[in-house]
Amino acid sequence: MPQIFPMNWIILSLIMIMTITLTVMNIYFFNFSTKDMKKMTNKVNYEFSYKF
Repeated sequence: MPQIFPMNWIILSLIMIMTITLTVMNIYFFNFSTKDMKKMTNKVNYEFSYKF
């Protein structure tokens, strides 16, 4: 039985979904602190691009 999606794509999609949900939660729950939000998003984006 051939694999339609390799494991790497599944892991990448899971990581992307987790990061998107985390950013959405941060935007909804910590909307009052926009400066900290920008710092956190920049840090997350930097670490995410550094991994790949």
